[in-house]
Amino acid sequence: MRRECPVCKSQSYLSIKKMRFVLPKYFHLPGGYDVAACNKCGFCYAVTEAALEDYDYYYAHCNFYSGVAEESEGKKELNQKAAKLVSSFLNKDKRLMDIGFGKGSLMRLLRSDGFCNVAGLDPSEESVKIMQTEGFHAYKGSIYDKVREELRGKFDCIFMMDVLEHLLSPGTAIGRMAKYLKEQGYLIVSVPNYAALYNDNSVLIHQFNQEHINYFSPVSLNNLLNQYGFFRTAERDIEKLEQSKETELLLVYQLDRDRKTEDSFIRDTECRKSIMDYVERNEKLEQKIDEKLCSLDNGDRSVYVWGTGAYVMWLLANTRLGSMNIKAFIDNNPTKIGKELIGKQIISIDKIDEDIPILICVMRYWQEIVNQIVTSGIKNTCLIIK
Repeated sequence: MRRECPVCKSQSYLSIKKMRFVLPKYFHLPGGYDVAACNKCGFCYAVTEAALEDYDYYYAHCNFYSGVAEESEGKKELNQKAAKLVSSFLNKDKRLMDIGFGKGSLMRLLRSDGFCNVAGLDPSEESVKIMQTEGFHAYKGSIYDKVREELRGKFDCIFMMDVLEHLLSPGTAIGRMAKYLKEQGYLIVSVPNYAALYNDNSVLIHQFNQEHINYFSPVSLNNLLNQYGFFRTAERDIEKLEQSKETELLLVYQLDRDRKTEDSFIRDTECRKSIMDYVERNEKLEQKIDEKLCSLDNGDRSVYVWGTGAYVMWLLANTRLGSMNIKAFIDNNPTKIGKELIGKQIISIDKIDEDIPILICVMRYWQEIVNQIVTSGIKNTCLIIK
């Protein structure tokens, strides 16, 4: 069944780009979708064939975040800004909840800042167990699940940090989330700002992958949240700490159930233009990457591929990498080692046993990987694919 617009429910859209990936079968997700712009409200989103239960399975069983020791610098900075933001208008005894907390970094930061009532909800059993051992009230479950009665209306502020862009039915999730808030409670939300891609030089898959399926702008985020009684705060001290024009939005909404608006949208005209510009620039980059791989493909010569993330899955579907003779994939993430991708095993660096080229296929931290290889005494030729 074709996915309808998550904001206005229209099924009429303009296709901007067809995305293709090679995903492991255990992901339970299709290998692509259309990036589309709604013809009615202008919201941009992925027209995917995946169902709600497919994404629930993916996030419950394919959690690779807890296997990475450190958050990215960008994520750390965003969490710090969110903690500073909530500290500007709430006392330390207020009850907070982080929905989709992943590795739990924000929860730890809030507790270190003096908030003594911090809870979290996440579909990953592994993530929940880690946070529970650290003394947090962490609950396993999907935001789509039936509301826990013991938590209904208990929280003064809820965080949804880089969550909404992942959800097949964000409206349903917001409706559920609202039931955990007190009346006039706050929502602090962050999402990538897809209306600000004009200066983004990242590779296409960084913004459009198997996880990112909603492409918000400030306009479309307001259009969605207003329907469920959430409205931007007008407090000047809060506005000064928000991010509203950067590539990552960080905004504060307040719940006012009596002000719900339905079928009242400001048409989002900028996001589609921003995405189309980004896609056009990336088509040239994709061609350059493919040409580089073609120059390296020497018939039956084997290669190792360092990386198993979204970038590699995109390369396998769209470039010469998919037809190369790959001996194995290499990754530092312990939750991935031992699994397979396109029938090839994912190994750790200490399992490298042939002197064949290593193709480093990562979007970030390639220099750290090169340094790790050199430090380990491995003499294989390293080639960076970017």
